[in-house]
Amino acid sequence: MNDILNKRRTGILLHITSLPGTGVQGDLGREAYHFVKFLHDSGVSVWQVLPLGMTHADGSPYQCLSAHAGNPALINVDWLVEQGWLQCADDCAECAGNFRTKCLTTKAYYGFLECAEQRDKAGFASFCREKAFWLDDLALFLALRAEFNQQCWNQWPEHFKERDAKALQEARRRLKTQIECIKFEQYVFFRQWLELKAYANRHGVYLFGDIPIFVSYDSADVWAHRDVLTALDAKTGKRVWSVQNGDPKLGMTNTNAPLVVKDKVLTGISGGEFGVRGFLAAYDINTGELAWKGYSIGPDKDMLIDAKKTTTWKDGKVTPVGPDSSLSTWQGDQWKIGGGTTWGWTSYDPKLNLIYYGSGNPSTWNPVQRPGDNKWSMSLWARDADTGVVKWVYQMTPHDEWDFDGINETVLVDQEVKGKMHKTIVHFDRNGFGYTLDRETGELLVAEKFDKSVNWATHVDMNTGRPQVVPEYSTQQNGEDVNSKGICPAALGAKNQQPVSYSPQTGLFYISGNHLCMDYEPFEVSYTAGQPYVGATLTMMPAGADVLTGKPDNTTNLGQFTAFDAKTGKIAWSNKEQFSVWSGSLATAGGVVFYGTLEGYLKAVDAKTGKELYKFKTPSGIIGNVNTWEYAGKQYVGVLSGIGGWAGIGIAAGLDSGEESSNSEGLGAVGAYRSLSSFTKLGGVLTVFALPSN
Repeated sequence: MNDILNKRRTGILLHITSLPGTGVQGDLGREAYHFVKFLHDSGVSVWQVLPLGMTHADGSPYQCLSAHAGNPALINVDWLVEQGWLQCADDCAECAGNFRTKCLTTKAYYGFLECAEQRDKAGFASFCREKAFWLDDLALFLALRAEFNQQCWNQWPEHFKERDAKALQEARRRLKTQIECIKFEQYVFFRQWLELKAYANRHGVYLFGDIPIFVSYDSADVWAHRDVLTALDAKTGKRVWSVQNGDPKLGMTNTNAPLVVKDKVLTGISGGEFGVRGFLAAYDINTGELAWKGYSIGPDKDMLIDAKKTTTWKDGKVTPVGPDSSLSTWQGDQWKIGGGTTWGWTSYDPKLNLIYYGSGNPSTWNPVQRPGDNKWSMSLWARDADTGVVKWVYQMTPHDEWDFDGINETVLVDQEVKGKMHKTIVHFDRNGFGYTLDRETGELLVAEKFDKSVNWATHVDMNTGRPQVVPEYSTQQNGEDVNSKGICPAALGAKNQQPVSYSPQTGLFYISGNHLCMDYEPFEVSYTAGQPYVGATLTMMPAGADVLTGKPDNTTNLGQFTAFDAKTGKIAWSNKEQFSVWSGSLATAGGVVFYGTLEGYLKAVDAKTGKELYKFKTPSGIIGNVNTWEYAGKQYVGVLSGIGGWAGIGIAAGLDSGEESSNSEGLGAVGAYRSLSSFTKLGGVLTVFALPSN
């Protein structure tokens, strides 16, 4: 492995299906071996093959039926003949395409049972034992899926959908032959794949990129393990424990990365657009047992709030929240489907033993249907890591009317504010305001716009902590079925999920930003468990105003990269970008800040001035986070490119028809980013740069 990393190499990106093959596409047969030899003879030593997972009917390798299984459509039929398990006369004239391969592999299974050598049969048995932790579920899943005409598992009869033990036992007995054929397919695939890899390695060619990137909702993994939170043995990958953190039938999903704090694993929940009530949960790292769970909204006991000790910012000071601080701000039982999900990032201060995070938007997006402040959605939280009890909580956007989700990351920095040192927490919210609080007490220190085009509120009242909403841009005041125009920022925020960086040298935070406004029309929506619960239509457009002053300037840029002083609330400098900056940034001790653009450029700028020092065009739009590391005495910078995210959803999900009627698709992003397809394309590549030694 050291030899691979120490030497600069030439590589090629090509999926195996692009090669000639015995069927309608390339496979793991003779042509793949010829290609390896061609690479060797040409001096090319890296072949990035792209995911080889089992696909749906659309053939996309980016949403697989299993995180573990290989695609049997890549099996080379000639190899089965060479093994003596299949006769040429067995070819199936009426079968075409991938179905021919499956048909012949099934026939080969019977030939395998009849005439395979003992070592091959022992190898198959060993493969089934070693891979049982995923293979058993996969084989049953695919057999049932075939029986139910390839329907998604959530459309199956209830006892199969919910994995009733007796029903599954009966199915395993009834579908035994089909199940064994599916296991045989996987055995053959992995034998062929590993033989090809070994051949390539012997010829100095290294194969990468065969691991699935995503599994589909309609996959064996989701059907069999709706546990959501799973602990794996780091050495073997085997499951240690699993727990069900949320109910997918209610629209609950888990999209955040868990955080381990001492002996607990912390995770949130997603699904605010499905009426999911948000919470943060802590599980015992050894057993998976629930240690505590704190909700974002509801009764005090559910939120782990002590009415007398938990504080918030009010009347210019830190003040106890009082009893029923959440329930008193909701009408009726709306809080039960009130959102405030926790799908973002969690920070931890080991000295204070406090964890910090943000809660998301209230449900629905139609503010008329949920009168009140809707606490504690759209809030910053500090909880005791051991007990989950809330130390303090601060609501940034009471009664959110614009979907300014509050889940962006929280950065912990010790800095001097107004002549006094504070242990601070810094948060750049989608609502366009940058917040600095004392992370020990919850005292509000700074709340200022980091993009002056923001117009939904004039400022944050530092005495009450509340934003001062401009009536013209209040979708609550304007009412249902009224299109409120020109609200800034758009729902995707002045900053979305892309993380900021911080330089101790300059004392500045570097913000990858969006520079858009929106038209927002709320409408009445009914709640149905597990179904979208949105209730608004959006379109987005360029802000057309200066970041530093807020004055209209008719510019069309959709992005900004901004340096911000969180001690004073002042913008130091800001660079315009044609499209949103959707990558995280990286600030280095060398006085350089790196970030990526949606067109695909990796850029390096001076940390003090923002002057562009270098840029490089990668194959696709960058939404990954720039990283740096040192190896063998040399520093490297790397970034993943591959268009996606809310801004890139039109390209990534194929939602843009090119017509005006699709402008509101992707919750309004498609129309705003329509021209992006002229500057980049789909892809998925890691680009690595070696920094000069001097």
